[in-house]
Amino acid sequence: MAQDQGQQGYDGANEPGGRVESSVWPWIALAIVVLVVIFFLWLFWRQPLPSSETTVSTPQSTVILPAAKPEATPSEPAADTFQTSSVKLVPNVLGRPNDSGVRALENAGYVVRVTEVHSASRASGLVIGQEPMGGAELAHGGVVTIAVSARAQAVKQVKMPDVVGLKQSSAESKVKAVGLVPYIMYGRVGVPEGQVISQWPLGGELLPVGAEGFIQVQRNP
Repeated sequence: MAQDQGQQGYDGANEPGGRVESSVWPWIALAIVVLVVIFFLWLFWRQPLPSSETTVSTPQSTVILPAAKPEATPSEPAADTFQTSSVKLVPNVLGRPNDSGVRALENAGYVVRVTEVHSASRASGLVIGQEPMGGAELAHGGVVTIAVSARAQAVKQVKMPDVVGLKQSSAESKVKAVGLVPYIMYGRVGVPEGQVISQWPLGGELLPVGAEGFIQVQRNP
């Protein structure tokens, strides 16, 4: 019995020590957990706070900016616009009276040259031709030539005198006297030298004043 009591005394002596060892491990585990929590909190607080502006880093690249938009410029008028362009369309003045045609061309900015054309079939004083024609393009200040009809003047006609057989000097005097121009030619037919051997036109035929009367005169070798 004494031995049992001694054994019990030994176990009783060891029980407090066993309780101490078993109660330490929970505290150690708790300390480890606390340290881990503190470590993660420390990592969390080291992170920078998010800001309202986010900066995104991108690889360096070439940025192509759009070309500057050209300033708006007023549209240019068409080349054939009569009112605003330096190149205009020539007015058509054919058939107009001379004064009206000249005035229309000058008002359009052109220089006008007038020529007269004798016409027996057109009334006098009308524009019967123009260059450039109406509707053609011509720059401001260009020259427009117009032809204006004029009555054909009555041409006086005279009779060719008969000068065959006359001396050259006498024949020339008679031709000049009626307003004709003697044209002398030479030939040989066996008559005395200097005598008229033929003529054209024949004596009595009509020629306009200033026309030539042909006279052939004998010339010996």
